[in-house]
Amino acid sequence: MSVAGLRTAARETVSGMPREFWWLWTSTLVNRLGAFVATFMALYLTLDRGYSASYAGLVAALHGLGGVISSLGAGVMTDRLGRRPTMLIAQTSTAVSVAVLGFMQHPFAIAAVAFFVGMASNASRPAVQAMMADIVPPKDRVRAFSLNYWAINLGFA
Repeated sequence: MSVAGLRTAARETVSGMPREFWWLWTSTLVNRLGAFVATFMALYLTLDRGYSASYAGLVAALHGLGGVISSLGAGVMTDRLGRRPTMLIAQTSTAVSVAVLGFMQHPFAIAAVAFFVGMASNASRPAVQAMMADIVPPKDRVRAFSLNYWAINLGFA
């Protein structure tokens, strides 16, 4: 495929989405960039802080467990409180909890805050997906959800 063909394909892929979708897309990208802290947490805990590999694994597991639990609870929260309040609470909680994690010294506190970071960083997902379904026309939803997964993958990359 030529460069012009690639440019046309890219333009067709991203064009025509509502402006609100791109705000959600950007929030997903920023949220996933913030979740990147989990990737290096085990290295930080073992190499810089001197904790054992098993402790670092426990902290990583607690982070993941928090994400699983919050996905279920945040779905209910999205239905009861609304999409926007859930997303704002989740994203604010993510920013605060990641900042707090950097100041934790005690092993129990690190593990507890890592669990909360996992909860907070995944809590916005049900709200974002419901909002996308609300604002994107049915004919564009497959493309919208695909673009959203691009944001998730770019955030982790």
